[in-house]
Amino acid sequence: MTLYIEYVLIDNLVIDYLLLSLIEVSIKSKFGLKRKICATLIGVISAIFLPFIYKLKILVIIYKILTSCLMVLVLQKYTKFKKYFFNLGLLYLYTFLFGGVLIAVLNICQIEYTISGVMLYNFELPISVFLVIMCLGGWLLKKIIIKLSSQIKLNNLTCKVTIIDNGIEASGIGFVDSGNMISRNGQVVNVISSDMFFKLHKDYSINKLLFRTIDQNKLKDASYIEIKSLERACKYLTFKVDKIIIDNKVFDNSIVAVALKNFDNFDCIINSKLIGEVV
Repeated sequence: MTLYIEYVLIDNLVIDYLLLSLIEVSIKSKFGLKRKICATLIGVISAIFLPFIYKLKILVIIYKILTSCLMVLVLQKYTKFKKYFFNLGLLYLYTFLFGGVLIAVLNICQIEYTISGVMLYNFELPISVFLVIMCLGGWLLKKIIIKLSSQIKLNNLTCKVTIIDNGIEASGIGFVDSGNMISRNGQVVNVISSDMFFKLHKDYSINKLLFRTIDQNKLKDASYIEIKSLERACKYLTFKVDKIIIDNKVFDNSIVAVALKNFDNFDCIINSKLIGEVV
């Protein structure tokens, strides 16, 4: 079986880099690109000379252990031996797993191979190409699953909302937020986007909203309250609306606060305590 040196280089370059990246993810620490490349090159250079000593099994074992120890050593500065040996153990673990995956791919594709210090096979492309495709596919699948699960969770917490005030209706999507503990004088407060506010009050002056001037002729029982968020505390305009209809449940004389922004996937943040009230 012919040994193509370029295949050895590409396979070890890709696989070693993936192994080091897995260690990086596992310990939640960044090694730095230069250190990872340096460790990867050590593995690649080692693989080039490995076939020349494969008949001396004891020497091969020592050679591989020294190579792996050196690769892990250059990854980062160690202050404790425990951390070094932990990274070394992860390298051995992931190398074993990758080896199993590699053999499985070769068997599935019915590619003949033999192990002589390095893995040799009859194929027109480096086998690491398949591993890269599998890794990219796994990463993409993970992103899709996270996106779908987030969307399902969002759908379970959203509802149709219609707000009626002075005979004007504004409809949108409401998000039931269990973390919304906002209240005014003991009454729960729901937060609406600026777009939803101006659907209800198209002629309300934007300057009055920005400069916190209340137009009592247009808004009922209006006042500003301070609402604290993770970033800072801000004053929000609050007022009573005639009705809030949430999935056909009607709530009279509810209080809403106006956010000076629009939300990404909904128009109103519903106070979860409101849903528990008796209509």
